[in-house]
Order: sequence, then structure tokens, then C-alpha cells
Amino acid sequence: MKELVEFINKTPVEEIHPVLKSGVVHYELVRIHPFIDGNGRVARVLSTFILFQSGYDIRKFFSLEEYFDNDATVYYSSLQSVEKNNGDLTVWLEYFTQGLAIELTKIKEKVERISVDGKLRERLGGKPVMLSERQLKIVEYIQKTGYLANTGFKTLFPLVSEDTILNELKSLIRHGIVKKQGSTKAAKYVMG
Repeated sequence: MKELVEFINKTPVEEIHPVLKSGVVHYELVRIHPFIDGNGRVARVLSTFILFQSGYDIRKFFSLEEYFDNDATVYYSSLQSVEKNNGDLTVWLEYFTQGLAIELTKIKEKVERISVDGKLRERLGGKPVMLSERQLKIVEYIQKTGYLANTGFKTLFPLVSEDTILNELKSLIRHGIVKKQGSTKAAKYVMG
């Protein structure tokens, strides 16, 4: 533990990237296993703290624990790969960095959604606009492709009825976010 604490405190950023340092510390704490219980939880908290200290201010947006818990078998297999590969951390660090990349991508998508909502609020005179997940998806789709036609409903929402999608669109139209061009089945929905 003393060597691990020394590694954490004295290893300069020029020597090892903070993401890799975080992954190494996570693995080492689990390997050393200093506590009777809770070593994994402490390792995850400590690795997140190392990221936070290095400028990854992500503490309220996600938890690496969620990523690791999604498939515990792969998590443990990745940790055990180090011993199986004579101390080579490659498989573990690939898994760890991939998890971080996935979680950071989720944060980016959330921020983009919030920014879409902010732009809509600005256009509507500052009134807050509460959009459902489907409505957000519709707005994002229209922003990317330019329009949404009835023929695209199944692609966008394969398991949702056409009536449900039309109800979501009616609400967006009522708020002036989307407008309908044309009529019936040939209609196109564009940004308002």
C-alpha cells in the first residue's frame, strides 16, 4: 500500500496519462486487497478521484461503477487477465479506458441534449420546454437530416405506434418547435 500511495502522489503526468494511472491504481488496489470487504468499491472511488484530480470533472454525471456492474463477468475477467498474462495490464487497461470512453460519450450526449433544449428555450422567449425522450430524439433527428417523414417513423422508433409518434409531434408543433409541411401520409416535419 505504501508503494501504491507513493505511485499515486509522485508519478508526474508526463510519465503516465491520468486515465492510465487511474486504471493502474484501480487494478493495484484490487490486487493488494487491503480490506476484508469493499476493495472493489474503494478501487472504483479512488480511480474516479484520480481522474477528478487530473481535471476530469465528471463526478455528478456518471459512475464507472455502473459500467463495471453492467457486465461483472467481463469486469472480473479483465482484472484477472493481468495475472494470467504475467503482470501485463494491457487487457485490463483496454477494458478500463473503453469503459471511460463510453461513459464520457454518454455525458457528451446529455450535454448536447441540454444544449438543444437551451436553444429551444431561447427561441421560445426563455420559457422552459420539457421534452420527452422521444421528442428529444425527434428534434435531434430533424436537426441532423432536415426533416422527418411518416416513412421514417419505424426507423426512428421501431417499437412505437404511429399514433404515439404523431402525438409527440403534435406537442412539438403546438410549442412551435416543429412545423408540419404537407398533409396526411406525405407530410414532412421540419424545425419550426
